[in-house]
Amino acid sequence: MNLVTRATVKAFLEIPTATTTYDSLIDSLITQYSKRAERFCNRLFEKTARTQKFNAGRKIIFLPAYPIDESSNLSVTIDDTVQTIDEDYYVYYLINIYYLLNYL
Repeated sequence: MNLVTRATVKAFLEIPTATTTYDSLIDSLITQYSKRAERFCNRLFEKTARTQKFNAGRKIIFLPAYPIDESSNLSVTIDDTVQTIDEDYYVYYLINIYYLLNYL
């Protein structure tokens, strides 16, 4: 996911939109540095459905893609048993974690 558009970069650098000489370079740099920013922040910025697996033995799980969309379906499965939100785990939507209540 690109974090900025070519038009934004050109406006910032004061390159006229009609000038297309460096468009492919700008596009390439946007892609490279967007990926670098995601790696540096250790998270994914694009809103999309995800399936993630975590090692057992932790009661607090930090999710790498946040904030969690409260309107989406979040499910937690432990040992092939689907857990119930607010009974087995709680989600802190704004700070990217869920807390397993009855685990460990």
